[in-house]
This record gives sequence, structure tokens and C-alpha cells, in this order.
Amino acid sequence: MAGVFNDEMEELCEKKKGRLLGLASLPLASTQSAIRELERIEGSHKHIRGVILGTNGRGKGLDDEEMVPIWTKLHEMKFTTFIHPHYGVGNEHFGNYGHALFLALGFPFETTTAISRLILSGIFDKLPDLKV
Repeated sequence: MAGVFNDEMEELCEKKKGRLLGLASLPLASTQSAIRELERIEGSHKHIRGVILGTNGRGKGLDDEEMVPIWTKLHEMKFTTFIHPHYGVGNEHFGNYGHALFLALGFPFETTTAISRLILSGIFDKLPDLKV
């Protein structure tokens, strides 16, 4: 699915003659699948300049050791990674206020937690030019 999405993203950007740049999706079912997709798009998708990842990575967080080869490949490619929240953190405390507190507090806290874990894991020390 990620490959189909990435090809469609490239096609869309190509139609706009360089006015749009895209972010790729990665098949995170396995580290090797994600790396293979990065290698596939590296030479053939000139409008893809980065990836979008959820805060959970492969299920254990973005600081999981199984993510290190992916981060290393993204670093080598000079790709930007956009971290997108999905679930929110602390939602059980937000009461019955609809999506107001969930979006205003839960999503930013989820993203902050994910980035903090990356910082504390030392990934930015190992890959100083990683773009997140």
C-alpha cells in the first residue's frame, strides 16, 4: 500500500511541474520493508522529499532500536521526517468536551512525548543532521 501511495504522490506532484513536493509513507510492518521502500523511491521519485510517520513508529515508539536503521537511511538520504500524532496522550483526563481538549492538549503532548523519547535515546547525537 505504501508503494502505491508513494507512486500516486509522485504522480500528483509531477503534474504540478515542481510546485508541489510530497512526503512518502513507509511500510513499517518490518524495518527491511521500510528501507526497501526508501531505496525504491530514492532514485525514481524526484518530488518526494521526506516521510510522514506516526508517533508510535513500529509500535514501540520512534526510539525503538528497530527504528535506528530507518532513521539512518533517512539521515543518509537527507529526507525530512514529519511526525504526526494519531491517538493523543492523557485523553482520559479531558472529560466530555468533545475534541477541544483532545486536539489542543492530547495531540501536542503525544508529539512532545515522541520527540522527547528520540532526544533521550541519543538518536540526534548519532545522526546530527537528521531532519525532523
